[in-house]
Amino acid sequence: MSTKVVSHLIEKLPGGVGDKEPPTDVIVNIIAVLNNLVVESPIAARDIVYFNGLQKLFYIKKKRDR
Repeated sequence: MSTKVVSHLIEKLPGGVGDKEPPTDVIVNIIAVLNNLVVESPIAARDIVYFNGLQKLFYIKKKRDR
């Protein structure tokens, strides 16, 4: 199940300055779901990396720190 869900969740996250950004509570919930998937399955962690999720998570973190 995680393989099918991760790609859809990652595509909802902003990854750059020009990207459409969902509300903060949506981003928080997406990250929480990704966290739960990773806790349950190492395959979910692999999929996050495969679908460029780390890049998007780093972007969100850098934006928050400003």
